[in-house]
Amino acid sequence: MIKNECLLINSTEITIDHRLTIEVFKDSEDYHLTNIFIGYNAILKILEKEDLNFIEFKEIDFREISQLDFNIQQISKLKSRRMRIIKYPLLFICSNRGLIVFKILEDLDFQYLKFLELYNTWDICSMDYGENTFYFVGYSKGIQIFNSKFKKIVNKNYDQIYRLKLFDLNNNGKKELIVGTDTGKISIFKFDLDIPEIVLVYEEEIIPPNTYGKNSINDFTIFRSNDDNAVYILIGANSNKLYIAKWKENPSMLNTLKHNLNLHSDDEIYNIHYLKDFNQDYKFLISTWKIDFGFLNLTPENLKINFSSFNSANVESTILLVTPTLEELVEVEKFLPNKRLDKKKPSISFPHKYDQGFNFINKKGYKYILISPQKAGHSAAKDILNEAILEWDPKYIILLGVCAGNSHLGVKIGDLIIPEKIYSVELAKLRRSEIFPETEQFKPSNYLIHSLNRFFYRQSEENPYKFNQNNSYRKIKIHSDGAIFSSNTLYEDIESNYAVFPKIEKIDRKLYGIEMEAGGVGSSLEKPKNSGREWIDIRCVMDFANETTREESSKDLNKKNASFLVSKFATEFIEWHIQKENKE
Repeated sequence: MIKNECLLINSTEITIDHRLTIEVFKDSEDYHLTNIFIGYNAILKILEKEDLNFIEFKEIDFREISQLDFNIQQISKLKSRRMRIIKYPLLFICSNRGLIVFKILEDLDFQYLKFLELYNTWDICSMDYGENTFYFVGYSKGIQIFNSKFKKIVNKNYDQIYRLKLFDLNNNGKKELIVGTDTGKISIFKFDLDIPEIVLVYEEEIIPPNTYGKNSINDFTIFRSNDDNAVYILIGANSNKLYIAKWKENPSMLNTLKHNLNLHSDDEIYNIHYLKDFNQDYKFLISTWKIDFGFLNLTPENLKINFSSFNSANVESTILLVTPTLEELVEVEKFLPNKRLDKKKPSISFPHKYDQGFNFINKKGYKYILISPQKAGHSAAKDILNEAILEWDPKYIILLGVCAGNSHLGVKIGDLIIPEKIYSVELAKLRRSEIFPETEQFKPSNYLIHSLNRFFYRQSEENPYKFNQNNSYRKIKIHSDGAIFSSNTLYEDIESNYAVFPKIEKIDRKLYGIEMEAGGVGSSLEKPKNSGREWIDIRCVMDFANETTREESSKDLNKKNASFLVSKFATEFIEWHIQKENKE
C-alpha cells in the first residue's frame, strides 16, 4: 500500500525565465534516461546527462526555422515517441497554433514532418492499433483523434483538455483515455477505433476552485503499484499541493489524498513524469512554475514530501512596482506576462488587491509585487508603501506613472522624467496670488538613476523608445538631471503652463514636471526602518498642466500612450539592471 509520504532526491538547477514544459527522452527502450527536453515560448532546450547532473546540449528557436511560418508564441507540451514503422523517434510539439511533428535524427537534429492547425493544443498521446498508429490530441474545445496519416477521425467536444494519457486502468488489456481539464476534473473515456467513437464513462472534480476561482489540472502521471496492484494518479494543479488519487474499479471511483508541499504559497506544480520503479521505488521528475526540475522518489514504506532541496525556489529579493492608478497598473501587467502574475485579494497583513509574480534572472529568483493606491496624492502613496514594505521588505522600489511636463524647459509630451530631486508640498491648489509654501526635499537612488541613464542611451542606439502622438511616432528624450515637483492634490491654472512653472522654478531652475505621489513615497522611505532601499521615480509626460492641453481631444489618448511607454520602459529597465548587477 502506498503511504502518503514522499522523498525528493537529486535536484538540478537550470536557467529558464519563462513558463516551461519538460519531456524526458530516452535513447533506447531500456528506459535509460539520457536527455531532457525543455520548451518555453518557441524555444527548445536540450539537456544532456553528465554524471548525476544535466548540462545544456543545444538550444533551438523554432521561429528561426524557415519552413515553420506558424507564428508560434508558446510551447505548451513536448512529447517524444518511438514508432514501429518510422526509423527515427518523433517529437510532438503542442503550441498555441497547433501540433508540430518532427523526426528526431542522430545527434538530436530535427527534421520537420507535419503541422496540424489546431489552436491551443495542450497535449498528445498515441497508441498502436493493428497496423495503424492513432494520436489523441487535447485542445481548447475537447479531444480529436487522428490516424497514422494525421487525418482526423473523431472529434469530441468537452472541457479544455490540458493533459491526457492512455492507461489500462482495470488491468484487462484494454486502455482507457484519462484526461485532466481546466475545470479540475479527471475524466475517463472509453473508445472504439473500429467504429470509431469515444464515450465518457467517469468524471470527478479532483481540484476544488481556489480563492480566485481557478482549479485547472496542470499535469498528471499514472502508475500501477507492484505492492497492491492498485493504480495511482499523481496530479499537479494550480496550487502548491500534490494530489494522489487511487483508482477503484468496482464501484468506479477515485479516492484522493491532498498534500501541502514546502513551496511558495503562489507556486504550482506544472510537470510530473513517471520514470521507472527501481526495487519497489517509484521515481518521478517534477517541475513547478518557479522551480526548474527535481527528482522525486516514492516508496511503499516511505513517501515523505520535501521540496526544500530545490535551490532555485529561494527568492533573492523583491521588486516592488508602484503605480498611482489602476489604469497604469493594467499597462504594467502587459509587460510582465512571463512572470506568472497572479492577482491577489486583500488580506489582514496587506489589505489591498495586488499582483504577485516571479522570475529567474541569472539563476536567482526575484519576486515582483505590483501595487496601486488607486488614487492620487501623498497620503495614499505613503500608506500603501508602508504596508508593502512591512509585508515584503523589497530591495527595489519603482514608482512609475504619468505627469505634467514643463514645456518652458523643452520637455515634450512622451518624454521621460527621472528626477534626481523631489520637492514635496502639502498644497490644495497653486494660484498666482498665493505665497509659495515651504517644501520638503527627497532624493531617489543615484545608483539607479545612473544605471537607468546607461540603459536608456544603450537602447537609444539599438532600439530607441518612441512615443505615439496623433499616429506619429517621435523618438523621446530623457530628463534625468533635474527635479520634479510633487503636490498632494491637483494643480490647476486657468491661463497657461507658463504661469505654473515660473512660480515653482524659484525652488529649482530644472523643475521638469509636476506629479502627485513621489512626495509620499519619499516621506515613507525617509523613515529609518524603511531606509537603505534602492528606489526611483519614472514618469512619462502626458500634458503640460494647463487648461488648453486638458481640453484637447487627444488628452485621454496621450495619457494611455504615456502609461504604456513608462510601463514598458520601467519593466525592461529593472530587469536589465538586475542582470547587470548580478554579473558585476
